[in-house]
Amino acid sequence: MSIVISMLVASSGCAGRGSAIVPSTLAQNPGAAMRVTPSDSVAGEVPAGTIDTPNLILNGDAESNVGSNNSSTIVTPSHWKTTGQFTAIQYGASGGFPTSTTPGPPDRGKNFFAGGNAAVSTATQTISLSAYSTDIDAGLDQFAFSAWIGGYEAQGDNAVVSLTFKTAAGTTLGSATLGPVTPAERNDVTEFLDVHKVAAVPKGTRQAIVSVTDTREDGSYNDAYVDDISLVLKAPAATPTPKPSATPTPKPTATPTPKPTAKPSATPTPKPTATPTPKPTATPTLPPPSGNLVRNGDAESNVGADNSTTIVKPSFWTTTGQFTALQYGTAGFPSSTTPGPANRGKNFFAGGNAAVSTATQTISLADFSAGIDADRDDYSFSAYIGGYESQADNATVSVTFKSATAVTLGTVVLGPVTPAQRDSETALLHRDETGLIPKGSRTAVVSIVATRESGSYNDGYVDDVYLEVKPIVATPSPTPSPKP
Repeated sequence: MSIVISMLVASSGCAGRGSAIVPSTLAQNPGAAMRVTPSDSVAGEVPAGTIDTPNLILNGDAESNVGSNNSSTIVTPSHWKTTGQFTAIQYGASGGFPTSTTPGPPDRGKNFFAGGNAAVSTATQTISLSAYSTDIDAGLDQFAFSAWIGGYEAQGDNAVVSLTFKTAAGTTLGSATLGPVTPAERNDVTEFLDVHKVAAVPKGTRQAIVSVTDTREDGSYNDAYVDDISLVLKAPAATPTPKPSATPTPKPTATPTPKPTAKPSATPTPKPTATPTPKPTATPTLPPPSGNLVRNGDAESNVGADNSTTIVKPSFWTTTGQFTALQYGTAGFPSSTTPGPANRGKNFFAGGNAAVSTATQTISLADFSAGIDADRDDYSFSAYIGGYESQADNATVSVTFKSATAVTLGTVVLGPVTPAQRDSETALLHRDETGLIPKGSRTAVVSIVATRESGSYNDGYVDDVYLEVKPIVATPSPTPSPKP
């Protein structure tokens, strides 16, 4: 699904709990379209515009519980399935947390979400969309997905809020991702930033899975902050049926007697003129796809480790922790017959003996700038992601599109793959996303985060990381003007 990235504003200037959200283009041009509330409508008429659902996320504002007032108490938020130490915490809690005056939601409540004292904490909620299936399958529904996301001062702890659309059978149809918000985007101050996305709901969608992933990069507390998570479906309002107006009965008019007409004169038969045969115009062809832009995305540039203690840093990646290239068939690890890539090489990536290990690679998109800025280029992003038996160690693979000045324009996240999705077996599962590359993108930052939840080895596995630029609209060749 092509994700349309758009800032939204509320009628008060910011979007939050209970506020009406409209696309920024409408805020800049109020005459283009308008949402009419019931109090604005004229009696007996149905207003034009859109009909919005309430926020479909339960406890998206962390207000269903009395939040923790310190850094050690964990309050598991209602309606969310959590891992790690995901918690609801009070604004103004002791220990340097955000207060009621910290930049963030203008209509905040008493609490927000944070990651506790775990390296990675998550929260997940599944929402049924079956009641909206008719409009969704007719291509009428859009979604508005938003959250306030932040962190602590200059620390790199960060949060990602994702939305995945699935069929009734659990097949993924599309996704959208909000965040992460970097310290640079927060100007190295404690702050929440408002992040929005709007796009069409994929046809066939019957459920939406909302996930929050808090990741600790510095310090002892996981200061990845989130508040006011909202998912609203937007459908067209009914078009009013105009009342029929009375049609007056015309008075009969006298029919005049026609005067006799002269005999028609013979009309000469025109000579046929030759119809010129149009010259065929050349059909523009699409440029070829870029191929995989990720260097050493398959871990094959090195001789991988053959045991759990040796660390082989993979070429072309900037790594932290003990991120390593490891051989298939190493004792206790995936083998050449483990479910995974059909065309696997000798190695895959793993997290070594560190709680969190990462690998990052920055890719230039400057050669594709013309197509990107004309909305002619899609991305295709994929990886195989897995883990060990029933252990919860996991990995995420993300790509962040940035401008020439390093402003984040959009992020796509693959994974994590849970033990339940692997049937508690050692396996690597294929995950992929496609969409339109945001205008202005000049670099793509690909990141892998492997996280240990149990045991001594970080069994967050990844292989065959792939990013391709795919032109979707050809640049037409100019048609020569005909000679006079």
